[in-house]
Amino acid sequence: MGNSVSTPLALDERNSAFIRKPELTHKLYTEHVDGNVSSPDLLYQVPDELMSKVSLHQAVDLSFNLITELPLDLPLSLPHLKMLSLSHNRIATIPDSIFGFLHMEHLDLSFNRIEVLPTGICLLNKLKKLNLSNNQLKKLPSNIDQLASLEKINLISNQLTHLPISLGNIPSLQVVLVLDNPLISTGDENGLTSSSQLLEHLRSCYARSVSPTSPMSLNNSFNRIRGSVFDSRVLNAGSAQSLFGQMQAQAVNTGNRLLTPMIPPTTATTLDAERLRDAILGMFYGAVIGDSLGLLTDFMSPSEAEFHYNNEDLNQKQMHQDEHRSRYSVGQVSPASHLLVLVLESVLKWAGVVDELDYTERLASWYDDFQESISSHVLEGIMNNRDGFLSSPTTTAREYKDAVGQEKENLYLVVDNMCLPPIVGLVISQFHDLDEVKGNARRICGSTHDHEDNRNLSVILAEILAKLLQGETLEKVIDGVELGDWNKADISHPATSMDMILKHVETSNSLGFRAAMTEIVMSGGHASINGVVAGSVFGLVEGFQSMPAVWVTSVDLEFRRNLDKKLNLLFDLMGVP
Repeated sequence: MGNSVSTPLALDERNSAFIRKPELTHKLYTEHVDGNVSSPDLLYQVPDELMSKVSLHQAVDLSFNLITELPLDLPLSLPHLKMLSLSHNRIATIPDSIFGFLHMEHLDLSFNRIEVLPTGICLLNKLKKLNLSNNQLKKLPSNIDQLASLEKINLISNQLTHLPISLGNIPSLQVVLVLDNPLISTGDENGLTSSSQLLEHLRSCYARSVSPTSPMSLNNSFNRIRGSVFDSRVLNAGSAQSLFGQMQAQAVNTGNRLLTPMIPPTTATTLDAERLRDAILGMFYGAVIGDSLGLLTDFMSPSEAEFHYNNEDLNQKQMHQDEHRSRYSVGQVSPASHLLVLVLESVLKWAGVVDELDYTERLASWYDDFQESISSHVLEGIMNNRDGFLSSPTTTAREYKDAVGQEKENLYLVVDNMCLPPIVGLVISQFHDLDEVKGNARRICGSTHDHEDNRNLSVILAEILAKLLQGETLEKVIDGVELGDWNKADISHPATSMDMILKHVETSNSLGFRAAMTEIVMSGGHASINGVVAGSVFGLVEGFQSMPAVWVTSVDLEFRRNLDKKLNLLFDLMGVP
C-alpha cells in the first residue's frame, strides 16, 4: 500500500474529501429536521464505493441523507480518515468498531437518533472535536476521559440527566455545550450553562474525586447476579436495553408475568435499562448512606457537628463517641434502614403487592430487635397494644392518636418522621402508576401513623420518588411542592425531613450528591432520618455509579450483602438485566 500512495491517483484521493450529500436549501433543511424528507436521491446506507475497497480519503461527508446504520468494517475501508460527518441521518446505534478510526480528529454525529454510545468511541485518542447534539443520549461513557486530545464536545439537545465527572480529567477540553438537557435549567446565563463555568465545575469535582482525603468513585460496581429468568449472554453497551425491551414487549403481548411479575410497561419510564438500574441502586444506597452518615450528627446542633467533624472529608469512619453513638459501630445503620429493607422484603415476597398485614407482622419483629434505638413515640404507643396492632393496625393507630389527642403541645406524640423510611422501600412497586403509589403510601403510613400530616407527607415523598423513576427531572418534580405549616423547631416532624430535600436541591444540582448530603448531615437534628429521606432522592438522581466510593464501602458489609441480595431479586422480578 505504501507505493500506491505515491501515485497521482492515490494522492488525489487522499487530498480530496469524499462528499455525498444533497444540495442544501432552507426547504430541504427544515424538511429533514422535521423528518418529512424522502427522496430516491438520498443515501439509505453507506455507499458501496466506500466499502468495496480500501480508500485513502481523509475526509468523508455523508450528511443530510437517510442512513440508518454504519457497517462494522467501515474503519477497515477508511484507514486514514480524519474527518467524518454523518450529521442529519437516521442512525440509531454506533458500532463498537468505531475505535478503528485511529486517526479521527473531527466526528460529527449530530441530528441522529443515537441513544447509547459504545465504549469503543473513547479509544479515539486523536479526536479533537465531537458533535453529538440533537440525539437521544441519556448518558455518556464513564471512561470518556480516555479521549485525551478532545478539545470541543457538543451535547446540546439530548436526554442527559448527568455528566460523568471524568470529563473534568481531559486537560485539552475547552468547550462543553449542554443546553437543552434535563440535567440543567435553561436560561441560567451565569450558571453552569456557561461552558467555562461547567468545565471549572467538572474539573473541581474530578479533583475532589481523586483527592486522598475525599475519594469518590467514578464507577461503583454492583455485583449483578442474574436469576434464571435471564439467559447467560454477556450484555454489551445497549444490549441491556434491547433485552429489557424484548422482555417488556413479551410480557405485554403474552400477558405472562410469572417470572417477571414486577416488570414495568414499556411506557413506564424514559430511563433506559442501565440508567433505571443505576437510579434504583442510587435510591436505596443513597438512603442507606444518608442514614449511616446521619448517625455521625444525630441530635447534634449544627455547631456541635462543626466542632466534631470536617465538611471536606466527612465519612462514617470519623464517628464521635458519646451516649447516643455508643450504640453503633463504624458503618452501622440506624433502625430506619432496617425498616426500609423490611418493606422491600415484603414487596418482594408478594411480587410487587404491598400487603399491609405482612408489613405489620414484620414491623412487630423489627420493633423487638431495635426497640432501644427507636426514637418514635408513635411506634412505642401502638406497640403497647401489640395484639390489636397485628389484627387491625389502622384501627390501633387511630385509637392511639385519639387517646393522645391532637393538641398542639402533644403533636410530637402522634406525628413523627418514622413514617417516611418505609416509603423508600415500597415506591418501587408500581412506580409507573402514581395513583397506586400514593394509595400504597397512605395505607402503609396509616397502619402506624394516623395523623393526616404523616399521610400527606408520606404521599409527597412517594410521588417525588416515583416521578423521578419515571424519568422526570428533579426541578420539575419538586415544582409546586407544599409541605404545609409545622413547628420548625420539631426536628422529628416529617416536614422537617422533607424540607431538607427542598433546601438542598440547588446544591445537589450544582455540586452533586456528596456536597448536598454533607450539608444535610452537618445540619444535625434528626440527621439519620433526614439522611434516609434526602439520600433516597438525591441518590436516585445521582445514580449509584457516581456516589463517593468511600461512603459506599464504609457501610456495614453484612448489611450491604443483605441489601444486594434483595436488590438482585428485585431486578429479576422487574426484568432489569
